[in-house]
Order: sequence, then structure tokens, then C-alpha cells
Amino acid sequence: MQKLFIFIATFLFALSLSANATIVEIISVAELVEKSNLVVVGTATKKESYYIADSSMILTDVHIKITNEIRGECDDEIVVVLEGGTVGERTTFVLDGPVFSIGKEVLLCIEKIKDSKKYRVFGFNQGKFDIEDGKVYRNFNNTTFIMKSNLELELNKAKNGISLNYILNRFKLVSSQLHIVG
Repeated sequence: MQKLFIFIATFLFALSLSANATIVEIISVAELVEKSNLVVVGTATKKESYYIADSSMILTDVHIKITNEIRGECDDEIVVVLEGGTVGERTTFVLDGPVFSIGKEVLLCIEKIKDSKKYRVFGFNQGKFDIEDGKVYRNFNNTTFIMKSNLELELNKAKNGISLNYILNRFKLVSSQLHIVG
């Protein structure tokens, strides 16, 4: 019986590795807005990858030109830090981590990095939404989510995107309720 258990556990572990998938519980829109220092719309203007001092870990700074502040206040341009990037011939990445393309518009739920002027995407990759032609998309590739509400289901299943105005109004509504409550 113990051998069967070990075989099944090993098989399931190997299967999960080969699938290259991540399974996470989705963070609700209310949680994204509530726990983020900033909720903004902006455009990626520049990416710079570098090694952390005394380490082989690569980070990438993504410069974002802000066009709309939904929650919080910030400068006209901010820097979002991602784990991974390319320095010389070496590339590292976080499977299903947020990916930014220069010139692409995004909606971000981000948190300030302690003792820094930089930010990171809140909730792994869940705090980054792509915007194209006035519609909001999520691009999670191999991530499977456990859904909490209809809006999250709608956001993750929408092949044609969801209206940017609809999403901004939902985020602003949640943010205004936070100010009323506390």
C-alpha cells in the first residue's frame, strides 16, 4: 500500500512539473484594490535588467508612464520591479510572472517596496491587466485559478476583453467604498 502511495505521489508530482502550470486562488478585485498602494493605468516605456549586488539573481525595472490614478497618488512615471530578465547572455524568468511590453498600456494594482521608490505587482501576476483597443485582458498562460466571484470569472474567461470603462468604474467603486469604510 505504501509503495502504491509513493508511486501515485511521484506520478502526480512529475505530472505537475511537466504541465508547467501554476494553481493559485484568485484575488478578488476588492482585495486587489484594498491591498494595493496604487491602482493606475499607464504605458510601459522602458525596461532595464540587472543583477542584484552580490547575487546571480536578475531583476528588471519597468518604467511606467502614468495616465490615470484610480487609487493612491504617484509621480507621472513610476518603476515596477520584476524578478527575472536578461543580462548579457543570461536570461531568468518566473513562470507565469507578469510580462510587460514596451508601448503597451496596462492597468496595475501595485504595492510599494519597503524603503524604495519602486513598486511590485500585487498578487504575483494578478495585479496586471493588459489594455488593448479600450478593453481589458488578463494574460495568465499556464495559470489555473480558483474563482471567487463572477467578475473574476468574467475577467479570466473573456476572449474579447472587457470594456476598460467598465473595469475602471468597478475599481473606482471598490476604492470609494474603502474610503467610506475606513
